[in-house]
Amino acid sequence: MSKTLERIKRGLRQAVRHSGGRRVAGLKLHVPPQVDVKAVRDGMRQMEIKPIRTKADHRAALKEIETLMNAKAGTPEGERLDVLATLVEAYERKHFPMDLPDPVEAIKFRMEQSGLSAKDLVPMIGQLNRVYEVLNRKRPLTLPMIRALHEQLGIPGELLIREPTAGYRVRRRGVKR
Repeated sequence: MSKTLERIKRGLRQAVRHSGGRRVAGLKLHVPPQVDVKAVRDGMRQMEIKPIRTKADHRAALKEIETLMNAKAGTPEGERLDVLATLVEAYERKHFPMDLPDPVEAIKFRMEQSGLSAKDLVPMIGQLNRVYEVLNRKRPLTLPMIRALHEQLGIPGELLIREPTAGYRVRRRGVKR
């Protein structure tokens, strides 16, 4: 019986070597994957990423991102794109900070985006003359106005509560200029 067992084992080993893990005689044979050391080294070389510190580094990263834009998620190229995009975002946040827009400009932008007129803001701000006063910076936004603009137009509240960059032109009674 031991000679028969040896022949079966030898036959299975040969079948495994030649099958590459495919089905042989109705059996699924498991072949442990071989590690391709060269491919691992090439992948490590490919993923060599350094911090973006200069304008030249930034330009080079942007060019590489452009070449990787069609990379699929989960692939080495897609992972490289994710890492490079994160590095570029951090560099740009530090070197090119963007300030929030003026509240009145944000309202005008949303009106333009949505195709709204001053009449459409009456339910949120009040009478039509008050809408024009706000848009012309003659009247500051009140808390109820801010809430309504935030809820109905989706303008972030933290943007609406900011002081406008251009001051309000308030006309005082009895004061001639």
